Amino acid sequence: AELRSGNLGLVSSLLIVRHGRLVYDEYFMGMSSEQLHNCYSVTKSFASALVGIAQASGAIGELDTPLLSFFPEYPVVENDGAWKRAITLEHALQMRTGIEWDEWTVNYGTPDNPVTALYQSDDWIKHMLDQPMGSEPGTDFTYNTGVTLLLSGVIQNSVGFSAETYAYMTL
Repeated sequence: AELRSGNLGLVSSLLIVRHGRLVYDEYFMGMSSEQLHNCYSVTKSFASALVGIAQASGAIGELDTPLLSFFPEYPVVENDGAWKRAITLEHALQMRTGIEWDEWTVNYGTPDNPVTALYQSDDWIKHMLDQPMGSEPGTDFTYNTGVTLLLSGVIQNSVGFSAETYAYMTL
């Protein structure tokens, strides 16, 4: 009832899986099981879990590993400097990279939203690595959809498979 009333925010669906089986699903705001739509926050949880699985298997080293070291295919990045080189895997997992990013004050889908700019870029990883820094890594939490893509890139470059494929392999 709370979901149907809208009191819990913009929730488009509720699915409950028990013992590997879908036992309940309901859709809100005109959505249906056939409609695809963007998933933001939940994707961050999956990416973090996959990084943890890869780390436990030995494919990814310590959390204090510099983030840029996972991307040797990009030896040069824009806005390079001490802060950018200080970003660690842990900072990315905590969303404390220091990357200048504000996806909340401008509506998603509008040209000024950084997520829109990211989606329109030809190379999402490079786009994220090129972003300017706004604060010292580890100091400020900033909700950043693009950091999830960096975590996906860490997974791919560490295990040799896309995050999606790796997720299926680890089930």
